[in-house]
Amino acid sequence: MYSAVLQRVRQKVRAGIYHLTQHAIEEMNHDDFFVEDLEHGIFSGKITERQKDLVTGEWKYVIIGNSTQKHKQIGVVLKEKHNVIIITVFWKVSK
Repeated sequence: MYSAVLQRVRQKVRAGIYHLTQHAIEEMNHDDFFVEDLEHGIFSGKITERQKDLVTGEWKYVIIGNSTQKHKQIGVVLKEKHNVIIITVFWKVSK
């Protein structure tokens, strides 16, 4: 559904054109994420949700993908502008 957005995001991440918010860095440290997990999740994942930011009105996207850690999925919330802004990350818990 959002294949063009996902393709642009992947290109920017591959080129290193992304920024982690302080919140994303804190979550990565708290949950033992590595940058490799984040990138692998984006490269292997799909956009599962689009949300409108209540403050800025901009679109945010949720990507769920595989981490580098066996049998774990990662969630990444980001905005796509001239660069990719990683807002937060989380481990996807299976239901």
